[in-house]
Amino acid sequence: MANDFWKQWNRRFNRLHFRDTEIKTKGDSIYINPTMKFIFVWAVFLIALILFLVIGKPFSKDKKDTDQPGQDVSITADNGQDEQESKDGKSSASTENTSSEADSDPDGTAADPAVSPDDDKLIKRNEYPAVNSFAESYLNATTNCDYNMLCTMVSDPTQINMDELEKRLNYATKYSNPECYTAPGLSEGSFVVYVVVNTQIPGVNVQPLSIHQFYLIPTAYGGYVHDNTITSDSEIMAYIRELDQNPEIIKVFDRVEQNNIDSAAQDETLQQFYDKINAATESDGSASEESTSE
Repeated sequence: MANDFWKQWNRRFNRLHFRDTEIKTKGDSIYINPTMKFIFVWAVFLIALILFLVIGKPFSKDKKDTDQPGQDVSITADNGQDEQESKDGKSSASTENTSSEADSDPDGTAADPAVSPDDDKLIKRNEYPAVNSFAESYLNATTNCDYNMLCTMVSDPTQINMDELEKRLNYATKYSNPECYTAPGLSEGSFVVYVVVNTQIPGVNVQPLSIHQFYLIPTAYGGYVHDNTITSDSEIMAYIRELDQNPEIIKVFDRVEQNNIDSAAQDETLQQFYDKINAATESDGSASEESTSE
């Protein structure tokens, strides 16, 4: 049975490959002999092989090259998501446009060279809730002598003097109702902040106003820290001195001074506190003059 199967298979094979193949048309029949079939099959095979070597292999190489790392530029957007851009120059153009817009935007958080520090439009009142929140938390940390908290809120914790903080408790035990006046700092995202707060003084019935100044710089996680090293930066200090002469800031200082004068006139305990401070200041000044003359 098996032999019959293979004999039939062999006859079919021979009839297909070693006999003329008849192709019937409408009016006639075309016969193709085995030699022509052999030549045709090999011709098709050679053409396919040539096409693969000439066309297929370069495409395969190009795909391999594009799969290699380092061909695409990854740009991290401000919102934390990654955007992929090809190396055709789009990423560099996007970066240049972003930088150009930041430099030319007068409402940005960095100081615009075209805006003078004495421009009254430069000062914003209670514009940034995060700045107000930082100022209130920082001032409360000082009255609580919270060293650990303060270390997270300044750029250089080594400059925190706990003895000075404890001495300040003789003059202020609580701050409230912060009112922040901000101006752009010299670096991107930074602020010069003037904070006006009600100040609770031991033994005083009323809460006069006091002014505190900060130079806030942004952190990697989105908050701010007070740069307590700016006294060694002449450029920043010169900029702040110019801001102190801004008409709006002068108005703030004048308002605070007048408020405290009026409060002292109406409250004896506050006037006594001021008298005590003035006497101590004069005493320190006299001691300093005597030391200098010696």
